[in-house]
Amino acid sequence: MLAPIPGLELFESDAALRLRCQAVAGRPALDAASLLALIAEVGAGNWRLDDATLALALTRCNTEPEPVEMQLALRSPAKILVEIAADEMSASVTLEPSDSGLPIQLDALMSELASAGVTHGIDESALAEACRATSAQQLVAAVGRAPVRGADASFELLIEDHRERAPKVNAQGMVDFREHGEVPVVSPGQLLMRRTPASAGEAGVNVRGQALPAEPGLDEPFTMPLLGAALDPSDANLLRATAKGQPVRLGNAVSVEQLFQVSGVNMASGNVNFDGTVQIDGDVVAGMKVTATGDILVQGTVEGGILEAGGDIRIQGGAIARASLQAGASVEVRFVENSTVHAALAIVIDDSALHSELQAGAQISVGEKSRQRGRLAGGSARAKMRIKVPTLGASAGGRTRLQVGLDPELEDKLADLVQLAAKQKAEAEKFELLVQFLSKNGDPKGMLAKARPAWQEALRVWAMSLQEKDAVEHQLADVKEARIDVSVGVEGDVDLVIGRKLCHLKHKYVTGSFSMQDTVSMIYTDANGGVHPLA
Repeated sequence: MLAPIPGLELFESDAALRLRCQAVAGRPALDAASLLALIAEVGAGNWRLDDATLALALTRCNTEPEPVEMQLALRSPAKILVEIAADEMSASVTLEPSDSGLPIQLDALMSELASAGVTHGIDESALAEACRATSAQQLVAAVGRAPVRGADASFELLIEDHRERAPKVNAQGMVDFREHGEVPVVSPGQLLMRRTPASAGEAGVNVRGQALPAEPGLDEPFTMPLLGAALDPSDANLLRATAKGQPVRLGNAVSVEQLFQVSGVNMASGNVNFDGTVQIDGDVVAGMKVTATGDILVQGTVEGGILEAGGDIRIQGGAIARASLQAGASVEVRFVENSTVHAALAIVIDDSALHSELQAGAQISVGEKSRQRGRLAGGSARAKMRIKVPTLGASAGGRTRLQVGLDPELEDKLADLVQLAAKQKAEAEKFELLVQFLSKNGDPKGMLAKARPAWQEALRVWAMSLQEKDAVEHQLADVKEARIDVSVGVEGDVDLVIGRKLCHLKHKYVTGSFSMQDTVSMIYTDANGGVHPLA
């Protein structure tokens, strides 16, 4: 403890440190170090001290004969700053203790929060710890509770085996196929699918205590209409079979397609037209036609027959002798020769495809189960994204033409639009010539009043067709992911078309792939990753 200095007194008044001094004979001159030491001893060392004020106090105490009283320093009060986030889901506080070192009182902090409107989600334990600190603190004082979106309605299959009418296609346009095995069959009353309705979600609340409504999940119903299935009478979230047949997943439902089974399709059986799935245990002979809204399953061979399915076509044997296959989904067949195969999604050929026309919306795979015999030679193959084949072309065969990067349906639509636009242009030009003739040579019959609007209407219709044609061309322009994969090699006379780029292959190629490097350059990439431009 410092010895008192005669005639000098330090005291606090109204949050200010004041000095009172009177002259004392024989007292040594007061210096800055002594004054600062006294200030620290009375607990005001952290107060806001001003050097000029201290210098003035020393001068007056050492020179003025009359008593001196003056203010030396102010005690800085504690500061509490509350900030609320723009979304009102959190609030933070900045705490600055007073210069005197006295801690901030929790009650005072809670009062400031309440004044700012913060009433919910306050972390009192963290605030109490921050109040005890002697240095400035910044922390999150309160956090709201965000609303929780409800879960969407979900659909659970209650049968182990079923057909998926739309198999998954990955980013490269490849379809994930699996072994189908026997035709799955369900019986009337069998459970097919359970629907779990969407949940309502949970409401939230912000730091001001205001409720935030929950967003319910998407509540989808069963896909309607139902075929061969119905809602359970006692539980509208259960789907049961009402008929015996093949279960097929269609969106958020399972339909039961009736199954028509026949030993073979020939003159004895007659043509088959069935609303459901057709299973043929033998062959389909030349001139016979099978039409089904579901799948067509053939255990034997299609020899010159016509198959049209709304779903898949699966043939254990081959399609030969000008057979015609058209599927609303995919076609799987052992081999194809001198036939036509169209599939909206994919064509999978176990062995070879010779002198045939193949067209698929996504992909064509040849030689899936026989790399040695897998060959695509003669005829044509068109797919939007990918063609896979072990051996492409044949040394002694005719020309083979492959095309990827164009949607066959869009390509056909574009051809129709080109013809339509040409026809509409000719119509517009005909009216234009009529208007020009009447304007120049006179219009005694008053035809000009009708010819001008007809000309304008013809121009409008033509312009709309050109816009639609441009839109389709734009859709057909993206060929970056399209490719042709060859796992053994290329032989014979082969034409490749990727997008609208044509290349005549002039020599043999081994394992590799053909694709577009940009919109104008076709390349061959070998098995080691080497890139070779094609002329």
